[in-house]
Amino acid sequence: MMERTIYASCPVCWAPGMQTEQDWKDFAQGKKEIERTAEAPKLEFTTPLFRRRLGQLCRMTVQVVHDSTERFGIKDLPILFTSVYGEINREFTIDRSVITEGSVMPAAFSLSTFNAPVALATIAMATLQCGIKSGYEVVFPSKGNFSYALQAAEASVFGGKQDKILFVYGDELFPQEYDSIKSVKEGNIPIPNIPLAFALVIGKTPLENCSGAKFNSKDFTSKKTPLDFLKMLLNANR
Repeated sequence: MMERTIYASCPVCWAPGMQTEQDWKDFAQGKKEIERTAEAPKLEFTTPLFRRRLGQLCRMTVQVVHDSTERFGIKDLPILFTSVYGEINREFTIDRSVITEGSVMPAAFSLSTFNAPVALATIAMATLQCGIKSGYEVVFPSKGNFSYALQAAEASVFGGKQDKILFVYGDELFPQEYDSIKSVKEGNIPIPNIPLAFALVIGKTPLENCSGAKFNSKDFTSKKTPLDFLKMLLNANR
């Protein structure tokens, strides 16, 4: 079967403790680690009413989608969003509410759904008139296998109507109550417990006036994480 060349271009990232381009260069070279805190973007480009209930994952996702449109002028690309754990803090709160109170508040439930982060990002961009209006899809990478999300992105590019998409990944810090779980403490979970979000353009060709790198989704096995993918891309753009 013929190999298809695919490009990842224009990466933007957000994570706690990473404030400068040099921080991300150091991260890519293994000289700096992302802080495991609940720090989140302030989203000052949105209204207080919009952002006041958003958790870390939603805030990070809105931020990287916004930065993609601001820094690279990305307009009207469909979005593919992926996350392994989704709004895990809000889901934990809901589970606890079901157990202790036997009910769930509608607002809490609506912000806990898997598509909430990217849906909120598109709402924010529509409010700012940034041109993101082609819709989105979400992919759950089964068993924490990030390569499944990359394969879905590749299929979307080669099988869809447009030859480029905005690929967005995000996962937030686990609730403190999970610290007692052995697999979390020892790092044996599919995706490391590290808060991070990034966005990039995946397409058949690189985006003009933007650095990019070739990649093959088949190279990313079940042992490869989003951090591995991001480091590969950042190092390619050095």
